[in-house]
Amino acid sequence: QSSIAKLLKVPSSKVVIRVIRLGGGFGGKTVQSWTTAAAAASASRFFKRQIRIALDRNTDMTITGGRHPYRGDYKVAYDKDSEKISALRLNYQCRAGYSQDCTLIVGAVALANSFNCYNFPSYISDLEAYYTNTVSNTAFRSFGVIQAQFVTEAVFENLADHLTVENNPQRYQSEKNFCAYEREIYERRFNLREKNFLVNGDKAPYATQPLQHVHTTRIWEDCWPTYKAWFEEAIAFNKTSLTKKIGVGIMPMLYAISYNIPSLMQGEASIGIKTDGSVILIVGCVDMGQGIYTKIMQLVAQKLKIPFSFIDTAELSTNSPPNQASTGASTGTDLNGAALVKAATCAFGEINSKCQEYWTLLKDEPQSPEASSLFLGNADMQKLFLQISTRKRSGCYKYPSFWVSRKVATAVRKCEQLCKENPASEECKENLKKALEAYEKMKTERNEMWRQLCAQLQSSRTQLLFSAHSNVEGVTEINPQTGRGDPDMYQTYAVAVSQVEVDMLTGETNFLKAKLIFDAGESLNPAIDIGQVEGAFIQGCGMMSSEEVDYDETTGFNITNTTWEYKPFFTKSIPCEFSVDMFPSEENKVDEDFKRAMEYRKRQREKAHGVDAKGVMSSKSTGEPPVVISISMFQAIRDALRSHQDYLYRKFSPEKTPQEAVIDFREAPASVARIQHAVHRINSSHNACANSTPNFISLLSSLN
Repeated sequence: QSSIAKLLKVPSSKVVIRVIRLGGGFGGKTVQSWTTAAAAASASRFFKRQIRIALDRNTDMTITGGRHPYRGDYKVAYDKDSEKISALRLNYQCRAGYSQDCTLIVGAVALANSFNCYNFPSYISDLEAYYTNTVSNTAFRSFGVIQAQFVTEAVFENLADHLTVENNPQRYQSEKNFCAYEREIYERRFNLREKNFLVNGDKAPYATQPLQHVHTTRIWEDCWPTYKAWFEEAIAFNKTSLTKKIGVGIMPMLYAISYNIPSLMQGEASIGIKTDGSVILIVGCVDMGQGIYTKIMQLVAQKLKIPFSFIDTAELSTNSPPNQASTGASTGTDLNGAALVKAATCAFGEINSKCQEYWTLLKDEPQSPEASSLFLGNADMQKLFLQISTRKRSGCYKYPSFWVSRKVATAVRKCEQLCKENPASEECKENLKKALEAYEKMKTERNEMWRQLCAQLQSSRTQLLFSAHSNVEGVTEINPQTGRGDPDMYQTYAVAVSQVEVDMLTGETNFLKAKLIFDAGESLNPAIDIGQVEGAFIQGCGMMSSEEVDYDETTGFNITNTTWEYKPFFTKSIPCEFSVDMFPSEENKVDEDFKRAMEYRKRQREKAHGVDAKGVMSSKSTGEPPVVISISMFQAIRDALRSHQDYLYRKFSPEKTPQEAVIDFREAPASVARIQHAVHRINSSHNACANSTPNFISLLSSLN
C-alpha cells in the first residue's frame, strides 16, 4: 500500500489492498511483492483500466530472491575440567544480492538467535553482508535463524568428534575399541550439548532479564531413549552394510519469538455481531495455511461461549484495521489474537450485562410488558433463557452457555465407543440413537437461543461492534551501542532426532525416521500446531538436503529457476517414520517446573484480563521455529559419511593420525552431487579404492 501510494503520489487511504487466503507465504511475499503490484498500478493509471499481472513459475523464481546464503567461521575455547565451552566467536558472511531488501533485519535476527539454547560465558557474533550481482535475497521462514544456528550446531558436532578422536587413539586396532569409539562419539555429542544448556536464571547474550521456565533439558532427556536406540541401530547396520550407511543426528533449539522491533509488536481487531447470530472478525493478519483464522475464531467462540460455526473472518483489507503490521515472525496469533481476546472481553461484558438485565426481568417480573416482549414474545425462548442462565444449586444468574452441555456430548462419545466395541448390539445402537437425538435437540435449541438473543440485543440498541488494540509490554529493542535489550515475547523449545540412510555409490539419501518434541505451551489447537511443526520441519529438510541454488558466475543469473533444477522435498522425501509430540510428551511426565510455568502464565493472563502478556492463552507459536531443527537431518547425513570414512580407516588405514579421521562435510544442502563429492574424497584417501568409483565397487565386491 505505501509503495503504490508513493509511486502514484496519492494518500495511502486512496489505495486499498485486499488479500484473500493464501496457499503459503514463508517470507518471499513480505517485501518483493511490491514490485509486481507497483507495475500493475502504474500501468492501470496510464491505461485507465484494470490490469492483472500473474508471474509464471520460472519468472517468479528468477526475479524473486530466496533465503540468504550464509558462510560461518568460528573460534571456540573448551574447558576440559568443566567439559564446557568457555568462549565462542562466530563470524557470518551473507550474500544480500543487488539491494538491501530486508538483509539487515534478517541479519539482526540471525545474530540475536545464533547462541541457540547454549550458555557461553564469553560470546561474540558478527555479520558482514555483501552486495552481489545476483537477485536480491529476502525473508524466509525462520528469518536467518536456521543459517545462524547451523554454524552453532557445527561447533558442537566438530568439537565432540575431535574430543572423541583424541580420547580413542587406538580405536581402529580392535573391534572392541572401534565399538566403544562409535558409542562414545554419539554420547559425547549428546552430553556436550547438555552441559552447555541455558537453565532458569541464565540470560541470553543480549538480555537484561533472566530466562524463566526453560524446558530444553527436560525435552532433551525425553529424547535420549529414542536417540540411543537409533544410534545402536545405526552401529549394528553399518557393521554389515558396505555400500549404504545409516547416520543419526540430534539438535536442541531455543527460538525467541519477536519482531525485534517494538513498534511492530502490536495488533488491532474488531468483532461484529449480526442480528442473525453470525459473528464477523475483522483482523489484520493473513492466513497462509498456518491456521491462524481457525485459532482466532476459536478464541472468540470460547470467550463468548458460542458455537464455532457462527464465526467467520472478513476479507483482509488495508482499510480495516487501518495500520496493521505484516503477518510474520510467528507473531500473527499472538498479536491479533490478543487484540481479539480484548475485543471479545468487551463484547462479553456488554452481552453479560444485558443478559443479567433480561434474566432479572424474567425472574422477578415475568408478567411485566418489558419481560413478556423479550425474544419477540416467544415464551419457549424465555423459558430456555432462564434455564441456561440460572445456576442449579444457588438459583443465581450466570452467563448463558450456547454450547451443547458436556454431559450430553460425553454421552454421545460413550455410546459411540460402546457401538465400536459391540457392533452387533442392538441396545448399543438404540442408546446411540437416543444420545444423538438429545444432542441435536440441544444443539438446535442453543443455536436458536443465541440467534434470538442477538436480535434482542439489537432491538435493545445494544452495542454489537467491538474493537481493541493489543500492545506487547516490556519488550525493548536491542541497543546497537550496548548490545543489550529485551525484544522477546517468549521462547519456544524443541528437540529433533533424525535417522537417514545414505547410498555411498549414488549419493542418494533415504530419510528413515524423525522424532520431534516441541514446546507449544498450552496449544490453542494441537491438530494445527502439529501440522505446522511437521510442515516446517520438512520444509527445512529440503533446505538441508536437496534445494540447491546455483548462479551463473558471470551474469549472476539464477540457473536453478525451474523444478527441473531446483528440487524441493516431495511426498516420498518425508521420513518413513515421523512422529511429533507436544511437550510434555506424556501426561505422567508433567513435572513441577512445567506446572509452575503454566501457573505463571495463567497469572499473567488474569492480570491482563484474559490476555497473556507474553502470548495468547498461554500458547506458543509453531510457525517458524520447527524449520530450524531440520538441521538434525544434515547432521545425520554427515554422520553416515563419518561412519563410511571410519569403516575405510578401520579396514585399510588404521595407522592414520586421529585428526585425519574427522569428517570434513560442512556445506548445506547435502545434495546428491555434494555427497558424491564427499564420498570420492573419502575414497581417494585410501589407496585400495582411490581415483575411481569402479575401483571402489570392485573393492566392496571383494569384501562381500
